Amino acid sequence: MYLAPAEPSDKLIVCFQALQRVPIYNYIQAIDGVHAHRLYIKEGYGSDELTHASLYLNGNNPIPVADLVQELIEKYVQSLKIPQENTIFFGCSQGGFAALYHGYKYGAGHIIAGEPTIFLGKYEELVRITSLSLENVSKIFQSISGQAPSNKIKEYANNILFDVIKESTAPYPKVRIYMGSNIQHNQEQLEPFIQWVEANNITSVFLDKGGFNAHRELAKYFPLYLKDTLDKIINGELYNDHPQTIFLGNP
Repeated sequence: MYLAPAEPSDKLIVCFQALQRVPIYNYIQAIDGVHAHRLYIKEGYGSDELTHASLYLNGNNPIPVADLVQELIEKYVQSLKIPQENTIFFGCSQGGFAALYHGYKYGAGHIIAGEPTIFLGKYEELVRITSLSLENVSKIFQSISGQAPSNKIKEYANNILFDVIKESTAPYPKVRIYMGSNIQHNQEQLEPFIQWVEANNITSVFLDKGGFNAHRELAKYFPLYLKDTLDKIINGELYNDHPQTIFLGNP
């Protein structure tokens, strides 16, 4: 779904949805009025019968979802004459993973991810932060990988994001990761990612701390953070004045 701004703009925002039983467009009202073109890309093209989730990946899916997503974004970038560095990808949870994956793959200017899932192979983590059962999550990955869950498939899933980042080249996207105080999620998902990007000299990755503890509270806190961050990016600021920001890399 595409929404045009009230006034001409040279910015394009691309939204990815989180893993849900019923695919819906997220954050339409939350960022209404932002001075940018908006492209919402809905999930629902996978072969899993319950969620039809593809996580915006190709995998074993008969539909090359990741390739089609990239083509769709490029189509709008070209037709709207948007400079590549003015593209802003965002999402939270599994949508945050998709924003990171496609942002690095495309070479977006900016990525905003709310407590993103980094390691897809940690199925139990996905069960904990979604309303899906372990069986449901396992079926999603089986439909993507074409194989039953195993340690090998989990390793493959855990490396998906890292592999696409390895293939990307500078200048890298400026990445804002919004996180709460959930120690388990931070230790299992975010801290290893931050350590890896630092070790690989991937610059311009920033952590912004929010005042929440549980992952489910993202629905309350992320919209305000998202709107504020988008406005500052669009206005030529890089959100560098936020007092709770931990800086990793240079803007």
